[in-house]
Amino acid sequence: MEQWQSISKGITRTAFLAGEYCYVFNYGVYDTQQELQEFMREDMADNGKSITRPFYVMDTWNADQFSFIYLDEGDNPYIYDANSYKNGSNWFYKTNYTIKSLAESRIESVKRGENPY
Repeated sequence: MEQWQSISKGITRTAFLAGEYCYVFNYGVYDTQQELQEFMREDMADNGKSITRPFYVMDTWNADQFSFIYLDEGDNPYIYDANSYKNGSNWFYKTNYTIKSLAESRIESVKRGENPY
């Protein structure tokens, strides 16, 4: 898949730092990132939704919501949150976080003994 070959340096670094059993980015019930990518794309299609730019799903929660980045936004892309079951054109939105700022924020939370979520 072209999307797998285009993963930015930011995602590669984040995945490396997170490790195999990451509790900061959640794969949901899926064993691998590949399964997560495939399911979210199928789920969007089943709900008549699509994202036309190349993207990478980073995190999922509640089985229908997920965070993603666009792969064409460089090494520190903004993170978007989506809900494929939400009606209307605003089923996803840009958050205030980039890959770097989210990772830094969650690391600081853990350092303070807080939950990173």
